[in-house]
Amino acid sequence: MNLLQKLGLQEAPTFKPLPNGKVAVTMKSLFSGKINTRELPITMEQVEAWQNGVLIQNAFPHLNADDREFMQTGAVGSEWDDNLGSED
Repeated sequence: MNLLQKLGLQEAPTFKPLPNGKVAVTMKSLFSGKINTRELPITMEQVEAWQNGVLIQNAFPHLNADDREFMQTGAVGSEWDDNLGSED
């Protein structure tokens, strides 16, 4: 859970375990307000650790930066580029 979620300024993501062993993460984007869902290779145990204060990079060390950013902001890559510009 990030600071904006703790302050009630952003909705927390929802997590739904899937039969394929992944978890569907659904969250409203801070940038567009669009509801985005991604299937991520995470466990509910990792989610609980993160929600209990473990740093996201420690709770989900196998996720790339885009996936971790999605879990914190709900934004997908194209929204980052559209709103903040790309690194190129």
